[in-house]
Order: sequence, then structure tokens, then C-alpha cells
Amino acid sequence: MRGIRFCLWISFVVLLFASAAVLLVTDPPRAWAQLGTPPSSTISSSSGPLAWDFGPVGGGTVINVGIQDICPPGLCDDHDLTVVLPAPAATFYQTMTAKLTFQYTWTSTLPTDLDIFAISPSGADHGPGSPDNTSTGPGQENLTVTDPIDGLWHIRSVASLAPVPTAAHVAVTLMIAPRPTAPMPPPAAPGAPTFINYPAPDDCTGTQQPPSCIQPSTGSTTAGEHGAGEPSIGVDWNTGKAFIEAGNHTLRVTFDDSVNPATAFWEDQRSLFARVSLDPIMFVDDGHFGGPNRLFSSQLILVTSELSFSDDDGNTWLPTQGSGQPAGVDHQTVGGGPYAFPAPLTPTGYPHGIYYCSQDIVTAFCSRSDDGGTTFGPGVPIYTFAHVNGADVPIAPGTCGGLHGHVRVSPDGTVYVPNENCFDANSLSRPGVAVSTDSGLSWVVRTVPDGKSISPGTESVPARTRRSQKERTTPYTSGM
Repeated sequence: MRGIRFCLWISFVVLLFASAAVLLVTDPPRAWAQLGTPPSSTISSSSGPLAWDFGPVGGGTVINVGIQDICPPGLCDDHDLTVVLPAPAATFYQTMTAKLTFQYTWTSTLPTDLDIFAISPSGADHGPGSPDNTSTGPGQENLTVTDPIDGLWHIRSVASLAPVPTAAHVAVTLMIAPRPTAPMPPPAAPGAPTFINYPAPDDCTGTQQPPSCIQPSTGSTTAGEHGAGEPSIGVDWNTGKAFIEAGNHTLRVTFDDSVNPATAFWEDQRSLFARVSLDPIMFVDDGHFGGPNRLFSSQLILVTSELSFSDDDGNTWLPTQGSGQPAGVDHQTVGGGPYAFPAPLTPTGYPHGIYYCSQDIVTAFCSRSDDGGTTFGPGVPIYTFAHVNGADVPIAPGTCGGLHGHVRVSPDGTVYVPNENCFDANSLSRPGVAVSTDSGLSWVVRTVPDGKSISPGTESVPARTRRSQKERTTPYTSGM
């Protein structure tokens, strides 16, 4: 996640935009945009490594708004790379695998974040590279595309935050190898629980059709492998459909349990209101009795989020206020559950409170929605902390530091936000939780006696349904 790095950006974003504005006035983009040198090249498994220089790019949009797809002069520079495989991809990758790797470097005198993107012949975006961060002096991102298709790729250098025009250098390799064959696992003992991996297939291209691929949603700019950070999962227990949210993807999986092992049908159900993401989070509330479970998709946008919900498993979405105010710039979390007694009167009769919690520079906040997530009340502080030597730390008994975990609501309406690093009454660091017993109106931090904070800031506490575990026999987990 962008996490703490995003918080640190806030202190100089204004300066960077001011610098970029001056730059655009004194040095128009057309004066300093140029094609990569050389502007095009061809790589194959026998060509050896290649390298080129990108022209300077500057300014920036901070968040990914698709600049790499249109590549305007000044903000973006392009290099055309033709990838040649020993055989057409559809045939070659049956027995072989390949990795197209880019090492992208630059040097800057001010805090700068450049990003590299690889646009495939089918139009799928791959990028940005990793680590995606801001640096002064030498900067670097590495981007690897597994099993790239053959054809013309557009490799692009994009200014995410660059107060002065900054050039970049790229070294690229294409390595091929036989596709490894995994040995068959030993048979499970009769009655033993088993796990099966269901990886998301690539986006459909050309004449491909589901279920062997995923039909991209309108406006999709995702990588073919749907690889993105910070996954969260949810299940609609009424329909049995499962969901995974990562980046601004919301993928829906329908399992067919009539066969053994079960098959999975993947669909791209992302919200039209979730096109930009700094941090993604998904939550499925099982309290919408008499109807479908309510699916929430949240994409962090500065001190609020693009929050939308669906009552039909992602077929249609409705936008919301996003969050209460004040709210934090980082690490938002959405949860919901019954109200504590006495339950307030609600304007729509939605049976659960929906909570939005997030973290700002020195305070974490939670706000509550009484109309199913459409609007939210004010943000209420749940604890404070201090930023010392690059780390967020507790400042007194009853406070916490580092990143909090995800908000959860118990059957009796108690609301919990966990944190791995809280001060107890003796100012000793302990695992703890911020707790509200009045449906989010007030909060107190409780610590685990004799608990040890091994790695302060660890996000923990998995989502669990209110239903008895005995009612469901299929567990789900996700990984990216």
C-alpha cells in the first residue's frame, strides 16, 4: 500500500504542484518533450539486453488517472518496443515461459516519483514498477511482465510527481525458459479439508471468450493478469458469489460445486465510480435482510474515498458521500454490523451501521452511516499519535501508533479497530483495539495484558461473518 509514504507526500504536494505550475509557465511542455533515444527497438530471446533513454518528463497527477494511455507531451515519453518470440504466444506458452524485465532509473535533486508503464499490443496496462515511491537523488522502479505477448509494446515514462523535468534510463531483458511442471500432490486423506487455487485468467483479447479469460469492464486499464496490490475478499452468502478487490478491480467469482473439484467463472464487475485508487478496500455486509448482501467498493482519494455499493453482486453500483469528515489521508477501512443497544432510528430502515475509518497525520477517525453507506455522520477521533523519526508512535496511555487494522462489528454492536502498537496504563507498548460500545459515538483504547508488540503497525483481524462457522464449509483466502 502507499500507506505511510502517502502521508509523507502530503507535506510537500503543494510545493511540488507549485513548482510544476511555474515550470509549465516558464518552460511549456512542447519545449522539453522528446521521444526516447532511440525511439524504437526490437527485443527477442537471442537479441540480448537492450537500453535506451527517455526524454525529460515533469509535473504530474499524483494519482494514476491514465496519463500513460494517452501519453501527452511533457507528462509522458514513449518508446516503441517490438517483442519477438520464437513462436506465436498462443503456441509458445504451452510449453515455455518468458519474463520481460525493465530496470528504470533516474536522478533528481528534488523529491520525484517517475513511473514506468508497458502497454501491450492488446492495450492492457502493466505498471507502475516497484517500488512505486518518491525519492531524492537516485530513483528506480523495476517492472516485470510474465509471458508477454508478441508484437508492438508502448513503453512509457510518466511523471507522477516531478517538480522539474527529469530524464530516465531503461535496461530491458527478455528471458525464456521451459515451463515448469508441478508434481502431483499426494492424495488427501479421506475427509481431510483441502484447498484449491483459482487464479484469475487474463483479460480477453481478439477472439477469446470467457470462461478462459475475463471480459474487461468499460474503461478497464488493468494488466492482463489482474495483478494489483492490497487484496481484500468478500462473499455474498445469499448467492454464494465471492469477490476480490485489488487496485480498482472488483472481480466476481461464481463457483460450480456440482462438480469435483469445483470450477470458477470470473467476471470483471468493477464500479464505474472506482476509477482511481490510492488504497482499495472491499466489504460485504450480510445485514441486508430479505435481499442481497450489500457490496462496498472503496478507493482512497486524499481525505475521502470513492465509495460505492451494489445490492446485486456488482451488476449495478450507486455512489455515496465517500466518508464522514474529518477523515484521514491513508489506510481507509469499511465495515458494518448491528447497532449497540439502544439502536438509533434510521432514515431508511437499513438494519446495520456502516463505518468508515481512516488515518490522518496525527489522528485516526471513524464515521458512521445510518442509511446503508450512502451518507455519513462526522468523523470521531478514535486515538491520536505522533510522528517521530519517520515512525508513527503512541504518545500516552490509551493511544496507538502505526497503521490500524480493519474495523469490525460484533453481534452485540461493539465496534473494534485493532492496532498492534498501543500504550497501556504504564506506557508499555501492547497489542490493542480502539473500542466503541455506543455505535461509534465515543472510543476507548484497550490493550492486551502482557501482550508484546513485535512489529508495531501490523494490520490484523480478518473479516468474519456473524453466522456460525458450522453453517458454511467453503473457506476463502486471497493473494496477490
